[in-house]
Amino acid sequence: MKKISNLLFTIFLTFILLNSVDALTLEEKEVSVTKGESKTVQLTEKFTEKVKKIEFNLVYYNNDIIGIFQVNPSYQDKTAGIKHEIFFPNGVNGEIDLGEIQVTVADKPTVQKGNINISNVQATTISGKVLNIENESLQVTINDKKEKAETPPKNLIEKIDSNIIQINLKENIYEYKVTVKNDVEELDLKPIAKYQGTTIDVSSQKLEKNKNNTIIITAKKDDIEEEYKIQVKYQQDIKIDKHQYKQDNSYKKKWSIIMIFFGSFFVVGLLFLKKEK
Repeated sequence: MKKISNLLFTIFLTFILLNSVDALTLEEKEVSVTKGESKTVQLTEKFTEKVKKIEFNLVYYNNDIIGIFQVNPSYQDKTAGIKHEIFFPNGVNGEIDLGEIQVTVADKPTVQKGNINISNVQATTISGKVLNIENESLQVTINDKKEKAETPPKNLIEKIDSNIIQINLKENIYEYKVTVKNDVEELDLKPIAKYQGTTIDVSSQKLEKNKNNTIIITAKKDDIEEEYKIQVKYQQDIKIDKHQYKQDNSYKKKWSIIMIFFGSFFVVGLLFLKKEK
């Protein structure tokens, strides 16, 4: 009886080994995924015989870690719930790229780790023989989301509108000098914010002659504060002192001499030509 049992066990083991092939191959068996993000893992299989289809169940156990299989576009996937059947119309063998598993982690997961299992894997050959394939498992570890360091905005003010003067703002420049006509008593500066949520304050824009007039524009957003200084000067009148200014007419004398010289030369030339005739 014992010999019969051993014989049956040997036959059963031989049957399993003859109908088994290498396990599915995952590009990675352990992956780390950041909260709220996704990652794909390639799934391949090396067939030792020509097969017409492979089927398996893809199972994840927590909605915080979701695994979705996306078949290689070259093949057909008949999906029903967790079960996948991939068909190869002309049959395939060797190392085959079946597709990829997309792993997605929730924004606020309640777990730190989880598994995505591939089970009940079987391949069917062209002749109809069923090959049992070992199961595979993908272990997923969740990483905390890294806060992206925001670059502080430069120049909270986009531009300064005015019908009186023109100011061309430059990055990281906060002091400007402008000149106005003598009849201007007050400016009309209208700063325009670059970012939503920026508050802008403008000091008095009234001007006083014979004084250094500076208009201060303050822009604030969150923890950032910028101060723009607009220094205003009046145009200077140009006065001519009649007592010091003397008209220079010397150039007229020079031109007269030149005209007399060339005129005399011309007359002499004409007389000389007449004598030759």
